[in-house]
Amino acid sequence: MRDRLAGVARAVAGWPGVSGVLAGQDTAVDFTVPFSGPPQRWEEAVPGRDLVGYSWITMCPAAAAGGRLGGVGALRGSGAFWRVDELPGGGALLQATEHAEQYGQAAAEKSFGVLAPALPPVEGK
Repeated sequence: MRDRLAGVARAVAGWPGVSGVLAGQDTAVDFTVPFSGPPQRWEEAVPGRDLVGYSWITMCPAAAAGGRLGGVGALRGSGAFWRVDELPGGGALLQATEHAEQYGQAAAEKSFGVLAPALPPVEGK
């Protein structure tokens, strides 16, 4: 069942206007779209951030993928991700491990090591 989330995440990442996708062991596919009016979700309340977080599957917007993270080729070559799919417009869909149940501390640390430049700063540091 969880592995089907990878297919759903890929489909959602291809929808027009989707600006973020996260999928993990403890969550279904979570995504954001442009909005008008007050924020409705916590992801929308963090304006100007390229990534609001990361998980087993993470959509990386073009600004982050092509900017601070060095491009899709650099993300593929980092060794931190089992699969990197280039999205239209230069973004990337990053899958840390083949199966959701394989995503643990070690995989999260590898992902963080690559994604840290595009993540929000940790409060108090």
